[in-house]
Amino acid sequence: MTNLIRKKAFIKIIKKYLKGKASNAEVSFLEKYYNHFEKESSVTSLLSDKEKENLEKELFTGILQKTTKKKKTFQLSKISWYKQAAAALILLFIGLGTYYNFISTSDSETIVITAPVLAKKDLPPGGNRAILTLSNGSTVVLDSTKNGLVTQQSNTQIVKTAKGQLSYTTLNQTTKELIYNSVSTPRGGEYQLVLPDGTKVWLNAASSIRFPVAFVGKERKVTITGEAYFEVAKNKKMPFIVSLAKMDIEVLGTHFNVSSYRDESVIKTTLLEGAVKINSEKSAICLVPGEQSQLNGSGQLSKKNNIDLNKEVAWTKGKFQFNSNTIQEIMLQLSRWYDVEVVYQGKVSTETFSAIVKRSSNISQVLKLMETSGVKFEIEGKKIYVK
Repeated sequence: MTNLIRKKAFIKIIKKYLKGKASNAEVSFLEKYYNHFEKESSVTSLLSDKEKENLEKELFTGILQKTTKKKKTFQLSKISWYKQAAAALILLFIGLGTYYNFISTSDSETIVITAPVLAKKDLPPGGNRAILTLSNGSTVVLDSTKNGLVTQQSNTQIVKTAKGQLSYTTLNQTTKELIYNSVSTPRGGEYQLVLPDGTKVWLNAASSIRFPVAFVGKERKVTITGEAYFEVAKNKKMPFIVSLAKMDIEVLGTHFNVSSYRDESVIKTTLLEGAVKINSEKSAICLVPGEQSQLNGSGQLSKKNNIDLNKEVAWTKGKFQFNSNTIQEIMLQLSRWYDVEVVYQGKVSTETFSAIVKRSSNISQVLKLMETSGVKFEIEGKKIYVK
């Protein structure tokens, strides 16, 4: 069995524990991390007050029962609570930078908790960084610009909000001239902006968007590179079009994610809400929520169903979510966010990894999750060597 975070196995341990059937190793595992429960807001925010109270009560009572060697039967009001509690605890432990190896035997499962091995050198995460380029070619470094009015172009005010977002507000609709701005993020940067029509855009690292400061005419058209997530304001009279190098995405009002990095083999469009139409040079397809289109290098357009939507937009929630990803796939994401060059030395491991990690973590916290498989990492300046 590979060294992965096994969700099914972990849920099974939670169930066994609450039923009083957990082994000594499993009990020790849960007791060891109980005290971290209240310290992790990203976990408690997933639960209602009642669910959190139940989880804390049951775990505490279970620990007390084990330490006093008294027998007690646990009763839960809702059977679905097991999965909610287990899922919350998985997020908690991963967020703490702890990793686990579940080793299957013929009749039992043993938990091995390995102490984290921190890298000798470390790199900080990316942050809220971007550059605004105005229609006259002048630039504004947004991360160092004070909140408030940035400038005014034509009949549109450009404001940096208290949340660090860029917001465009059209004062009137008299203009017919298209004046373009662009916002670009560097490697190690991300940014959010609100377009003149109210459409919200999240830009991932090494990405850009070009758009008019006021939408006029029969369509709302923007151009992007890299990765962006859109929550498009509805306007049936003026379709919203996202233009990429080899295709266009046409929508009326919807939520979707587009990943079009040049160093990836496909352009992926994932639909969360509404409907979109993908137009490539060779074909066109429509998506419904939960579907993803993929355009390969030869221009072939295909569609996949039952996409893990949480994984696709985890970056907008401040997380990396890996579901059986290879080292190369993971390192590609890390290289953009931590602005590093990845160098592979020797044969690359074929292990896959599943984890949820905060993007606010230093890179060593992510790398140590993969070191359990025998892969070694060395940080030298802005390079990471994979051995």
